[in-house]
Amino acid sequence: MRRILAAATLALAACGQAAPDAAPAATSPNDPFANARDGQLLCTSPNESQKTCGSIMQFTFAPNGEVHASGQSIRNLEPLIVSTGPLPIEVTVDGFCATYRSEPADTQNFTIDGVPASPEATASIRADLRSRPNPPQACLSFSATSIQTAVTIDGVAQPEMAERMIWISPDAGYSIGWPPSQAPAQ
Repeated sequence: MRRILAAATLALAACGQAAPDAAPAATSPNDPFANARDGQLLCTSPNESQKTCGSIMQFTFAPNGEVHASGQSIRNLEPLIVSTGPLPIEVTVDGFCATYRSEPADTQNFTIDGVPASPEATASIRADLRSRPNPPQACLSFSATSIQTAVTIDGVAQPEMAERMIWISPDAGYSIGWPPSQAPAQ
């Protein structure tokens, strides 16, 4: 469950390598969000054959320079709980960092096995997310050829929590899903 939380909540991964339908890596080393500015989405834990991602993030850019992230993330495998909404990030010189906090839970919408969660289920999911200890932090940096992350919990590196990531085109046909062959233990 901790691995899903890190992968899905933070939507961050280690060394991303382009899939056939994935967008090429950013070509401008001066703009870590070049792919996102070109309309690409960030896909964690991709399964190219099934065209699924553990999470899909979209970035938007405000006129004042702020970068905002939103997307869909798997929160639980059985039953399949998917959240949709904003993710607070802190922009760095070459990417961004995200720390799970309770505030995003209050702005997320949830589905359970593909059906919108009832108000009662939504309240229960939000309470669970707010109660989780040891919020992980992950930092992602982009370069012309790779995506690198460092996931930490209480300042201790957690390399086993790293997930693969790729940039994808919005029209590449990817959706949220976690193939059984790659599903982490809960």
